[in-house]
Amino acid sequence: MNKNIKICLIENDKADYLLFKNYIEKTLGQYELDWYKDYDTALETISNDDHDLYFIDFSLGADTGLELVEEALEKGHSGPFIMLTGSDNPDLYKKFSEKGVYDYILKNELSPSLIDRCITYTLKRKKIEKDLIKEKEFVGSIIEEVPYMILGISDNKIVFANPAAIETSGFSKKELMGKNWKSLFFEDETDNLKVFIQEDGQTSFKKNIKTASGEERVVQWNVLNRHFAHNDVRKITLLLSGKDITDEIREQQEKRQKEKMESLGHLAGGVAHEINNLLLPIQLGAELVQSKLTHDEKLSQTIEKILRNSQAAAAIVEDILLFARQEKKNISKKNFSLLFHSSMEVVKSMLPPEVKLKITGLRKIEEKKCVIDEKDMVRVFTNLLLNAAHAMNNQGTITISFDIAPRNIRSGKTYESIILKIKDTGKGIDKNDLERIFEPFYTTKDVGQGTGLGLPIVYNIISSWNGNITAESTPNKGTMFKILIPTKSA
Repeated sequence: MNKNIKICLIENDKADYLLFKNYIEKTLGQYELDWYKDYDTALETISNDDHDLYFIDFSLGADTGLELVEEALEKGHSGPFIMLTGSDNPDLYKKFSEKGVYDYILKNELSPSLIDRCITYTLKRKKIEKDLIKEKEFVGSIIEEVPYMILGISDNKIVFANPAAIETSGFSKKELMGKNWKSLFFEDETDNLKVFIQEDGQTSFKKNIKTASGEERVVQWNVLNRHFAHNDVRKITLLLSGKDITDEIREQQEKRQKEKMESLGHLAGGVAHEINNLLLPIQLGAELVQSKLTHDEKLSQTIEKILRNSQAAAAIVEDILLFARQEKKNISKKNFSLLFHSSMEVVKSMLPPEVKLKITGLRKIEEKKCVIDEKDMVRVFTNLLLNAAHAMNNQGTITISFDIAPRNIRSGKTYESIILKIKDTGKGIDKNDLERIFEPFYTTKDVGQGTGLGLPIVYNIISSWNGNITAESTPNKGTMFKILIPTKSA
């Protein structure tokens, strides 16, 4: 059985109420009618939300029905409201619409059929509005929660940005609103935006953005909607979505680098063993000849040179084997801070006295534990700090800083990482060289000063800790290595 529709009549004239009541009783609808005749009681009734719709007389003594509607709307009550008026005034009807009145009826035209049609129309309109509001709220919640950037652009300015866009860009909502959308991109990327979006008509393109902190993020953009006026790029209205794929690309690069290192490691390991087999008899033979010599000084010098070079070759072979080593070590959780202090005691003794160390953030990692090996940690810091000293011509300051990265999820597990940064003030590394510094046997040092295995060994060690290492450098402004090492709960 259908529920009766509850109607509220707000009318200060009893005769008009009785007439309205008579008409309601003659309609075909199932209606319940309540009557209120003064402004304050009517406002209280509307506030209770006890009725499905409200018929309000425009004239309520000293007040008007329109004033009642305005106050009710200000208090958050949407009615719906239907105005009863004795005045046939188009300007007044316009005011009704502007102030939130759904419909109006001239009192001299009242009839059961007109009232019935008015109620049916108003309730249908109210339902449509509710459905639209729900749909808008649903779409809005999706846009608010979606992990992709959503940007609305009008007249070349950003007019909408969802939380993901604010978080990714690093700008506040206030800073983004009204901002020229092209300013999010690097200058060398803005010239061809018109080609991508307007002339080529592409719906998907990859462009890097510049965050508030100046960081470069790789974003895959999709055009959700667009409109062009006068074929002028300044008139574009766009709705864009952007997925930040920076970390995804970095993880893919790390994976490829790891696979490449593993392949090179197997190859280098086999070669190193063969070289070792050749070096051993050379060293033994040279030592035997040296032990038999007595007075031949020239021959002794030659044998000494053979031994020195074979020992240097053996040291290189040892580095190659260290780089190629793939076996898992039986290591346990250790306090990172304690191992760092003990490792630095060893490394400091190798640094030139003109090189100073500045260490910050140690208190942040005091209780953090990691699955690491002490000897490997010494190797990591030895390689990185000696390289930094060399880049500064063995004088200057190396800054080591520690921090804790926000919790992240990888392979379904939540983890926390130690952020370790090592920064020097040296000559820096050229961009082309920077892309290859972790490749085995690649070195920027002069011939005879390096084998190109130090950083690959560091890379492999940190990978064995399930961490990763990246490098940033600006020519003549120094180099910074950033290392992330996952922690383990106690």
